[in-house]
Amino acid sequence: MILYKTIALQYGRYLETGLSGGEYDLVARVGPTEETRIQRQGILHDLAAARIYLLDHRAANYLDSLRMDVQGMPWEDRPEAHIQGYVREVDFPQDLVWVEYDSRKL
Repeated sequence: MILYKTIALQYGRYLETGLSGGEYDLVARVGPTEETRIQRQGILHDLAAARIYLLDHRAANYLDSLRMDVQGMPWEDRPEAHIQGYVREVDFPQDLVWVEYDSRKL
């Protein structure tokens, strides 16, 4: 199951029942609070408005190579301003964009 759906299901279950959404939901298991409920309600609202892109392995490879062009290789030291300048030039179709791919296929 994609991460987007997993988050939506776990947070939705938490809001509906007040119980943890699963074994990986440590925040809800350790100390559920009203603040947690409000935060998760806001996250679900934002996710509902997000533009979702599910990339196949070819598109994910392309995006990863683009990331390396912008950030540089691990041994390179590129200034943060260079990366921020590039990101500012990108015009996304919505305020929140969710990009997900299957990393096991890379």
